[in-house]
Amino acid sequence: MKMINLKFRMNPIAFGVFVTCISILFLLVSGTIVGVSGIPSGYASLAMEAVFFLFSIVFIKMLGLTGSCLHFEAGAFVRGIKIGALFLIVILPSLGPFFLISSKDLLSPGFARIISTVVFAFTIGFAEELVFRVGILRGTEQYYRSKGLNPGLKPALISSVMFGLIHGINFFVNRELVFSTIAQVLYAFGIGLFIATIYLITDNFLVIVFWHGLIDLVAGLRGIFIKGEAGLNLEVAKDIGLIAFIIQVIIALVFSLAGYKLIKSRQLVNDTKI
Repeated sequence: MKMINLKFRMNPIAFGVFVTCISILFLLVSGTIVGVSGIPSGYASLAMEAVFFLFSIVFIKMLGLTGSCLHFEAGAFVRGIKIGALFLIVILPSLGPFFLISSKDLLSPGFARIISTVVFAFTIGFAEELVFRVGILRGTEQYYRSKGLNPGLKPALISSVMFGLIHGINFFVNRELVFSTIAQVLYAFGIGLFIATIYLITDNFLVIVFWHGLIDLVAGLRGIFIKGEAGLNLEVAKDIGLIAFIIQVIIALVFSLAGYKLIKSRQLVNDTKI
């Protein structure tokens, strides 16, 4: 049953800001709950994301958008895997250090730590896709359709901009991450736009969770296996250099353009799909 009225969606940009602010509030509340619970530091991030995950499900239920993530079709999932293969240009280079460094330089995190990293990565993917692709994208899309308007690129752009901006809070986790935060905001926008594209084409929620989780998983595994890598632990991360900054900006541009081109090429499909 929908509990939050459509009045929150009368202005799509305002709705996007509203959902993003609620997400930040969820994260702060999640961190507070975990902080007072006495959970060991090694599993605090996982616990915080689990709480955020539950908040996200409740919030999407209140928006009346749960139906947007329940639809599943095997053919659409496979199509999303094929389109998302472009993500391999990010994933494969990230795996390089596992094969280039000596085995003696690899850490031994233990089975429990590996499993928690896998769960953490896909929990992040599920929760963030729930909020930004289901909440903001489908929410703003409904607004335009209710007005008899063509959504076009707008829902994908709004959700991707908000997805990028929320990554700016990483600066408050570690004030040293100036260039890293700017790069990650742009990177998240580009990746987010391409993920939104896959979602619009396939209408398959699980496939975008898969790709999002896989990208985060590679980063997480680097953090627990390779010495000096922060992985998903931003508190111990160091700011990136100019070359790394430029590379991330280029990646953001590649995925932004790919997403834009795909959405434009599938425009008739998206315009007639209610």
